[in-house]
Amino acid sequence: MDDWIRGAVNYQVNLRSLAAREPRNAIEAANEQELASSPLSYLARNVSVLAELGITVLHIMPPFPMGKSIRKGIGSPYSVRNYRGVDPEYGSLDDLRSCIGATHRNRLKFLLDIVPNHTSRDHDWIEHNP
Repeated sequence: MDDWIRGAVNYQVNLRSLAAREPRNAIEAANEQELASSPLSYLARNVSVLAELGITVLHIMPPFPMGKSIRKGIGSPYSVRNYRGVDPEYGSLDDLRSCIGATHRNRLKFLLDIVPNHTSRDHDWIEHNP
């Protein structure tokens, strides 16, 4: 096992919580600043705060576009419609790239939550490979 795993301090981010602006999150509480235009750009701007708090791993829940077919309620970020995109609620692909870059510049590991067996019913894989 790698040494970084043994001593890791993992901070999981639910991007939907940042998008909704409620409840307050650890970054906002530490800085008392307004959120950026997207949760991903907000994270990118504030990764240094997490590093200062002792976080070593930034772990984000799936940022991918959510399925719309047979959606229950607001949907689940684990019901992925497209593994190559970013849900507009969370920002853009460039915002995701910026967040990953900021994480690495601050010497944190970046974990992207991906669960392929949670693919939504309206994903191209399901349409073309029933």
